[in-house]
Amino acid sequence: VDKDEVIYQEDDERFSVYICKTEDDEYILIELESQITSEVWLLNPQTPKEKLKLFLPRQNGVEYNVYHQNDRFLIVTNQDGAKNFKLMEVLDSQFVAGTTQNWVERIPHRPTIRLHNLTPFKHFLVIWEREDANKTMRVQDLKTSQITKVSFPSPVYVVYAQTNKNYDTHIVRFTYTDLVTPKSIFDYNMNDHTRILLKEDPVLGGYDRTQYVSTRIYATSSDGTRVPMSLVHKKNVVLNGDNRCLLYGYGAYGSVIEPSFCSNRLSLLERDFIFVIGHIRGGGALGRPWYEDG
Repeated sequence: VDKDEVIYQEDDERFSVYICKTEDDEYILIELESQITSEVWLLNPQTPKEKLKLFLPRQNGVEYNVYHQNDRFLIVTNQDGAKNFKLMEVLDSQFVAGTTQNWVERIPHRPTIRLHNLTPFKHFLVIWEREDANKTMRVQDLKTSQITKVSFPSPVYVVYAQTNKNYDTHIVRFTYTDLVTPKSIFDYNMNDHTRILLKEDPVLGGYDRTQYVSTRIYATSSDGTRVPMSLVHKKNVVLNGDNRCLLYGYGAYGSVIEPSFCSNRLSLLERDFIFVIGHIRGGGALGRPWYEDG
């Protein structure tokens, strides 16, 4: 241990330090994160004796994540006031460490869509976003540049990436759930846009999802803002305003109460309760501005 070389030391206690590899195994990343600021250093594993390269110096309030795909870097960042983040690209041949020189915008900032993260593959790029309180999944074919938004059966749902270790593949694995569907793992074919169910969490007691309905409604607040609400109930319940209801909401820290399945609430639904999640301001259901407005 005495002979081990320290390649990086972070002295600012506000920052956490993480280390990972890019999906294409071309770089090792040292990622530094505080509550509102980030910084990334690069190390080429083929030349481990070289000094680390600073991707972009930390700037208070600026966050960014770095990905490498084939011959380019992809950067998801809130730089220049992009509260919901944007996607930038710089080619390896044009990359200048420590600067934004030659960066090109690929997905602009959008006021109603929050760009979260990416899953790069050799021939595809999977883009994970949030729109209208739902997480979304889009797949870009790098050969044609065509982007396909993956559809899901429920108007309110949760989808997120599983670990995808194989870089040169046309299959992406993800987890899906909604208010009536238990957590399910799928393999999605990015060539023909088909999917295969690999596993679904079992629910004891003869659960029949066809007996329940989930939907999205909106409540208008006192200032006229429409607040999205995720709702689930039994099919035979008539929405006439006289039903028993459990309304749950949390609005702080940008957290999102996802509309996911929970078997614990079935006892309420069986007694004709309506269960509602209010995606109120202060949370992140409608992006960073929704959090800030809270």
